[in-house]
Amino acid sequence: MTGGVAQKVASLAEHVYFEDLSSLQYITKPSGEPVSVVIGIEEFKSLFETLQIQSDKKLMGSIDRAKGQLREGQKLKTFEEVFGKTPIAVAPLPCAKSHGSAEL
Repeated sequence: MTGGVAQKVASLAEHVYFEDLSSLQYITKPSGEPVSVVIGIEEFKSLFETLQIQSDKKLMGSIDRAKGQLREGQKLKTFEEVFGKTPIAVAPLPCAKSHGSAEL
């Protein structure tokens, strides 16, 4: 780091406080104003994966159609019916506690 940047970072470190909000932390100024958020890597991966899914219009349309079919009591197709073969391996669904993860 250059001298000016290093001095600013050091100065900032002296004037911030960490406040714990379960798995989320945020950095505040001495006045209490939030200036930054710190999250764990698993929470970040989960958030990133959610944003990727929600930004995929085709995938979201498919999910919405499937939800509608379930509400109407329609039977959804199995893997075998869609792909014509049995899956080699099925990954376990992420549990609700961990919010899943995504490879980045």
